[in-house]
Amino acid sequence: MSPHRIAVIGLGAISFRAHLPVIAGHPGFEIVASADPRPVATSIGGRQYRDYREMLAAESAIEAVAICTPPDVRCRIALDAIAAGKHVLLEKPPFSTLGEFRLVRQAAERVGVTLMVSWHSRFGLAVERAREILADQQVASVEMIWKENAAAIHADKGWMWKIGGFGVLDFGINGISILTRILPMPLVVRAATLWTPDGAQTPVAAEIDFAGLREEDRLHAEIDWRSTTEIRTIEIVTRTGRRLWMPITGHHLEVDGTVLADEGNLEYQRLYDRFAALIDSGESELDDSPLVLIADVCLIGRRLSAGAAI
Repeated sequence: MSPHRIAVIGLGAISFRAHLPVIAGHPGFEIVASADPRPVATSIGGRQYRDYREMLAAESAIEAVAICTPPDVRCRIALDAIAAGKHVLLEKPPFSTLGEFRLVRQAAERVGVTLMVSWHSRFGLAVERAREILADQQVASVEMIWKENAAAIHADKGWMWKIGGFGVLDFGINGISILTRILPMPLVVRAATLWTPDGAQTPVAAEIDFAGLREEDRLHAEIDWRSTTEIRTIEIVTRTGRRLWMPITGHHLEVDGTVLADEGNLEYQRLYDRFAALIDSGESELDDSPLVLIADVCLIGRRLSAGAAI
């Protein structure tokens, strides 16, 4: 089959780090155009437009778009792309609200185009292996630690600290998306604490306690953007004592000390494999469970000051 002609909307760090290079080497896609309000130097973005609406009007051959903008503007862009008959891939978190999620999902169903939310951290081999192992197990404890240095890695992302920008939850939702994929029961937020820097609208750190099936079960997540060390680990212990250890996002898995999965980062390659397959089959993939959990964290979380602005 001929590759699907795709455009990228939003030429920020995630586009250059993941989307553009993967699309450029993917047999299922051909990038024909890109859009960003600022002129951006790139040799792999196709014809570049300052306004995505101008691009959609001018590039009738486009079949699909990958929306890689900040989340607060994705709803309008997605609705416009769907109205133009384009298949849509959404970077995570897909939207700023659950209402936007429902509105765009309904629009895609009405028009009959593919809509996919890119929970890219789920595409590590370790994630599916862990899901298989836990399918018939009961969980006694979960400890997720997700830490990174925002000042070093996200210093130019002022939008993250504004309303609708998610703050550290933009980063932490990756770990949450893994948990909602591999655990054999739904996660429910029991309590949360959010630390917000002075002058910011979104948190720089969060601690979350989830409700287990038993009172004594301990399900906990710690997410922090103030760490000088990058840590992305998940440890799960079942009631029978099996220990699952994922020390490198979804790329490595050990069960009771035995390595069952170990690979490099192939998340976005597999993400685009899946997007191509969904387009070919006329299906969509729309799990909103990570966003629901983040919304619940913000709904019931206790707010504390983190002090000086990031």
